[in-house]
Amino acid sequence: MTKRTRRSYTPEFKEQLVQLHLHGKPRAEIVREYDLSPSAFDRWVKQYNHSGSFAEKDNRSPEENGLIKLRKELDQLPMENDILKQAALIVNSTLFSAVFALSTILFSTQIRCLPALSTALESLPPKHVCRCLMGC
Repeated sequence: MTKRTRRSYTPEFKEQLVQLHLHGKPRAEIVREYDLSPSAFDRWVKQYNHSGSFAEKDNRSPEENGLIKLRKELDQLPMENDILKQAALIVNSTLFSAVFALSTILFSTQIRCLPALSTALESLPPKHVCRCLMGC
């Protein structure tokens, strides 16, 4: 048994053959005359009846389209995860630098009334904490 070589057909050619079949020419005659695989011809007829198109994307079910969309989103998640990890490293290093600078300021200057200052600092947003410490 010889293996058939894979051939490709234009959408126009496929449509002409399907139209022949729809106008009454027997399937077996079309398959034999054009040396087609019966399953390929049946698929063309089914696709043409379903959507009028032979493109695979036009003949997908809504479930298949949803699955493809989910797979694309799943492929994108590792990239987003890597970006977030890098951002976390940057934020952590910046935060560490700020804490280090703040501790240097705190321990190098004399702080009066530490309990009152710590209570006041807890209620301030972070950008005001440095100004408050520098002014004390």
